[in-house]
Amino acid sequence: MKSAANGGNMASKEETHRRSIVKVPKPDAERFWQGHLELVFNKRRIGLIVNAAMRILLASATFLVYPSAAQAQLKVIISGGFSTSYEQLLPEFESSTGITVTTLSGASQGKGPETIAAQLSRGVAADVAILSREGLSELIAADRIVAGTDVDLARAALGAAVRSGTRKPDISTVAAFKEALVSARVVAVPGSTSGIYLTTDLFPRLGIADKLDARITPRASQAVALVAAGEANIIVQPISELLHKPGLDFLGPIPAEIQLIQTFAAAIVSGSKDIEASRRLIGFLASERRSGITEWSRLRGTDAMLNVIVISILAGIFVLA
Repeated sequence: MKSAANGGNMASKEETHRRSIVKVPKPDAERFWQGHLELVFNKRRIGLIVNAAMRILLASATFLVYPSAAQAQLKVIISGGFSTSYEQLLPEFESSTGITVTTLSGASQGKGPETIAAQLSRGVAADVAILSREGLSELIAADRIVAGTDVDLARAALGAAVRSGTRKPDISTVAAFKEALVSARVVAVPGSTSGIYLTTDLFPRLGIADKLDARITPRASQAVALVAAGEANIIVQPISELLHKPGLDFLGPIPAEIQLIQTFAAAIVSGSKDIEASRRLIGFLASERRSGITEWSRLRGTDAMLNVIVISILAGIFVLA
């Protein structure tokens, strides 16, 4: 009797259990994959939104650090002594910062409307001036420069050259250099810093001022053109403005005893519309210090004797210690 009762109870429990189970329909394959794809697409959508947000945040951070970088436009006025290195460095600065630079030119010192000082005084707009330290000192004295922004960039020595294909005189000693100038008779010099030194100091000191026909030009490039055209027989000016000039054969640096080492510097011009971008450009030019490497690599292409002269008297001239 007990066993039958127990069997009846177990059957009753199984029936109750079966009734308590909720039947869940098997998932539809199409609905499953549709849901899965929607999840994947949603994740991708979220990822794209996050990436876009990160780009916006990074751009905003850059804008906060350099608020004018995206639309900054600078005007630079520069003399010839540092222009070769400047032209090589500028594209990298523009591409790495997004700052667009317009370049004007002028002489570091001298007379006439083409000097940097004359252009600034008549209202030519510029943010940065790059010129000889002597010329910059005059601008500072005239209140044309933002105080404390001047930075030395490089140094350059004087050299000499003659018209291509003509006789190359020896200028390795003071006596030889003096003889070369007197024999040449017509000497081209720029009217800027180096020309002022040559005509007011060196030539009189050598006792040859009255024996020379010194053709003084407003710009170094014009002095080069005189010699290349045969209107002058020799030219003396910064080496950086003589090397690889069409129509010239470079003779070498002038002797160390009578050498003029020019320092070229940069500074922010008073009235600059973008002080921060101007500081960035000057910092870039000063930190790279590539001008010395550039000029030295050019000198290495000359003959062995010139290399000895350069090593002995021009070591460190182009790059500041």
